[in-house]
Amino acid sequence: MIKIVISLLMFVSVPLMAQTSDTDSKAHITGTVSGTNGYLIMLQYLKDSLKRDTIDIHPDGSFDAAITVEEPTTAFLLASDSPANVKMFLESDMEVQLNIIIKSSSYNGLPIAQTEVDYKGDNKDCFEYMKTHDGMELYANWPYERLDTMRFSDYHRLFLMEVEKARAEVMDIKSLPFRRMTLKQIEDKINGALFRYAWSNADKQASDFVNWIESLDRNDPENKEIITNYLRWYQSIENTEKEDHCSYFKQVKNVFTNQDIINGLSDEYIQRTLKHAPSDMEEALVFYLQTSTNKDGHKEAQRLYDHYKSMKVGSPAVDFHFYDKLGKKYTLKDLRGKAVFIDCWATWCGPCLTEIPYMIKLYDKWEKKIAKDKLGWRQFILKYDNKSSLASDYDIATIPRFLMFDKQGNIISLDAPFPSSPNIIEWIDSNLK
Repeated sequence: MIKIVISLLMFVSVPLMAQTSDTDSKAHITGTVSGTNGYLIMLQYLKDSLKRDTIDIHPDGSFDAAITVEEPTTAFLLASDSPANVKMFLESDMEVQLNIIIKSSSYNGLPIAQTEVDYKGDNKDCFEYMKTHDGMELYANWPYERLDTMRFSDYHRLFLMEVEKARAEVMDIKSLPFRRMTLKQIEDKINGALFRYAWSNADKQASDFVNWIESLDRNDPENKEIITNYLRWYQSIENTEKEDHCSYFKQVKNVFTNQDIINGLSDEYIQRTLKHAPSDMEEALVFYLQTSTNKDGHKEAQRLYDHYKSMKVGSPAVDFHFYDKLGKKYTLKDLRGKAVFIDCWATWCGPCLTEIPYMIKLYDKWEKKIAKDKLGWRQFILKYDNKSSLASDYDIATIPRFLMFDKQGNIISLDAPFPSSPNIIEWIDSNLK
């Protein structure tokens, strides 16, 4: 929940919930926590969903929870009132005791926290492994500056040697489900990592690289990463990475022969496009209907078009409401006279927290301009049912999400650049004229 304006910064918190299912498989987690006045949230990252459990903290700081576990998974234990989190591996029948100390601070109303954890019980070696491995270590030795100087065949050979070392390290972990999960994660990163060669300044049409790309099965619907990376590579060599509605649908039909893949890419593209309400959304819809054969997709595209056709740039925004920490209700109309930049985020959202340092820099950049109005960086909350007018009317299904409105309450963007975007200051400036 955070707000930025030309003279005001507003963050709006949008918690997203996943459905739970009944099962007798439990993980027993006990312990103590200090440094929070709220409750604990256990997030499980399942194959197709995000499962959420709430854990009450007793007055003495202790907690005792039996967490339903549908499948072995990476999980995060978070404090409801802090960005503090504990990353762990969760599986049924495990017994864990966690003694957690949260050291919180804030900057301009934004929560910042450090977490100390004493972990006892099952899967401690998994916990220690996850503390030092964030899934990005396979990329660490391969900055683009290094790839720029290499032949692809050399990169391919040396990278696979590092993969073998990573596999060997995982085999020291006791839990078989953890080993399987982590080895699959490593396996799933290989092609994506090798595709990075295309985004370097090396020759993306070099024969050894092209031969490798063409050896991949891009017409297998299960090869989702290959599909998206192949299309991006193709767009880069055709110099059409900047998406144009007509050319995008033509490329999809040129590159793929599997109609299910064509439908899937086209459905995703048109839905994303229509939610941004571009000025040429009518043309985009026509090209889509000529490309996809998915009738359900056609219906959804038409629904989105009907919903967003009145929300193009310059159109009056659909009003929505939110609450401050004392429960006072506000609406977008209450902010008329100020341009408003809104960040929809949550304390448990990793990508959201990644943007916070950039949001701070953005706030600092405008601080002198807003000092005259003496407006602070206030935070607001959406009701915790994910059915608020903002979440529903603007399709806030994933976060972080940024929107911007002008002083009259008209739409500037329904999908504004992230604070980390290189030209964010210039972009905001250009929309304040």
